Amino acid sequence: MKKLRFWLILAAQISFAILIFMGASYWQEKDMLNVDSTIPVLSAVALDGKTYQIPASTSIISRFTETADKKTLIYFFAPWCTVCHLSIGNLNILRGQLDESELDIIIVALDWKSKQEVEQFISEHELDFPVLLGDIQWQQQYKIKGFPSYYVIDHNGKVLSHSMGYSSSVGMLRRTLFN
Repeated sequence: MKKLRFWLILAAQISFAILIFMGASYWQEKDMLNVDSTIPVLSAVALDGKTYQIPASTSIISRFTETADKKTLIYFFAPWCTVCHLSIGNLNILRGQLDESELDIIIVALDWKSKQEVEQFISEHELDFPVLLGDIQWQQQYKIKGFPSYYVIDHNGKVLSHSMGYSSSVGMLRRTLFN
């Protein structure tokens, strides 16, 4: 009888923890762009000096996407954000798990003070993805209220999933593959 009671209490505690986590995730993400909505068309200069428009006028980010089933993960961060420092390395892990024909990754810096600050962040984490220098317009149009935030979009610019806060490579992979 004691064993049964132990397992019932444990199951209730685990269920409660999952419920709290799901509620907190919902609360954080409630103001983001809705799933199935289309992302705003904006342009920005990247660290490489090129100007990129997202999405491109005919298909999503034609510079990156070649196939109709390819997805794009747009990752928003701030160089001062501690959670961003902890989670951005998961993009490299995600890149190792998925072929480039399946997923493009684009990073957008927001709330930065200098280009050097962004370059230092990218260098520190050894990232090899296009890094756009976003501004307040990007933050408002993409409804970014906290960092890090990201959207997974299809080739037409339709939002497939989104997340805010720390996300493991497994979480990113799940949101990328199963949406």
